[in-house]
Amino acid sequence: MSLRPRLYASSVQPLLLAARSPDVTLVPAILRWFEENWCESTAESLQALRRESGRLLSGQLSSEVETEYHVHIVAALAAILGVQVPPNQIADGTWKDDAWREYGYALLDTAPRDIVSTYGLLIDQQRPLFGVAGASNWSYYGYLSRVEVHSLRTALERTADAFPHIASGDFIDGFHEVIVGWLCECESRGTDMWLYAT
Repeated sequence: MSLRPRLYASSVQPLLLAARSPDVTLVPAILRWFEENWCESTAESLQALRRESGRLLSGQLSSEVETEYHVHIVAALAAILGVQVPPNQIADGTWKDDAWREYGYALLDTAPRDIVSTYGLLIDQQRPLFGVAGASNWSYYGYLSRVEVHSLRTALERTADAFPHIASGDFIDGFHEVIVGWLCECESRGTDMWLYAT
C-alpha cells in the first residue's frame, strides 16, 4: 500500500488562525467528524481524540512534535474549516507518494536550494501548524502560500528549461507537467495549496 497525496486549491488562513488562537471550541466538531468519517471510531479512540484535539487546539502542543495522530486531527480540522473539501480538490491521490519523492530527488540534483526547500514544504513535514516538528511515519500534510505557489511554479518551469529531461514525458510519466498544472490551477483560483497524504 502506498500513500496518496491529495491536493486542494484552498486558503489555509482558517488553519493558520486556528493554530495561532488557542481555542478548544472546535473539539466537538472534530469528534463529530471522526464519528461520521472514520471507520475506526470507538469509545476509546474518541476519548483519545478528544484529549489530543484539546491539547492541539489549546496550544499545548506548541513545544512538542506532531505525531501521525495529530496529522489526522489537523486533516479533520481542515475539512471542518473548508480547506480540505471536494470543491477545492485538484488532485485526487492518483499520483502516489513515490512519484512526489522521486521528483523531489531529481530537484536535489538540478534545482537551486530554495526551490527544493519550497517543494519540501509540501511533502517533508517541514512546517507543522501546531507543533515544533512533524514526526509521522505515514500520513502527513503540507501547504504553500499563494506567493510560494507562484514562486515554485515559475522556478520549476525555469528548471525544466535548464534540465529538459525533468520535463520529459518519459520522466516519472510526465509528473513535472502535472505538478506545474496543479500550481497553475491554484494560481488561476488565487489560492494557497494544501496537501494531505494518507
